[in-house]
Parts: sequence; structure tokens; C-alpha cells
Amino acid sequence: MRSERAGRTRRRTAAPLRAARARIWLCGGGSLAGQLAEEIDELVIKAYPVPAGAGIPVISAEFAPRRFELTDTRSFDNGAVVSKCARKR
Repeated sequence: MRSERAGRTRRRTAAPLRAARARIWLCGGGSLAGQLAEEIDELVIKAYPVPAGAGIPVISAEFAPRRFELTDTRSFDNGAVVSKCARKR
């Protein structure tokens, strides 16, 4: 029942995004990203050199690999790295 409800939520949320054809910046948790996984065309991933144990998944959804290609990387003096990846369709 939970996956059925998640499917309805995904369809209701994704349809207006496709219709708008706008760039939307999704910042936050893997749960929302999981609901919109098929609509995501770019990832901006920030990494810090501080191991902290369990973290938040980038995409919290059923296992379904999606291909992205690294398009840019920027490193900072504090060791942080920002990587940009574009969706390969």
C-alpha cells in the first residue's frame, strides 16, 4: 500500500514539473529526490573530508541505477569538493 501511495504522489508531483519546463533547484533530502528521481537531470554533490557515520541517501528510492556524467569539479582550501554531474539518457 505504501508503494502505491508513493506512485500516486510521484505522478502528481512530476506532471507539473514536465509541463513547466523550468529549471528547479531541489535541495534537501533523499526522500523527495527519490520521488522525483526520473525528473532529475543534474546533480550537485558537496562532499566534506569529515567522516560522520551514517548519512542521508542522495536518492531514497528502490534500487534503479541511473547514469550521470561528471561535468565539473571544484575543490576548496578547507578540503570540500563540489561535483556537478549531468544525467545521461
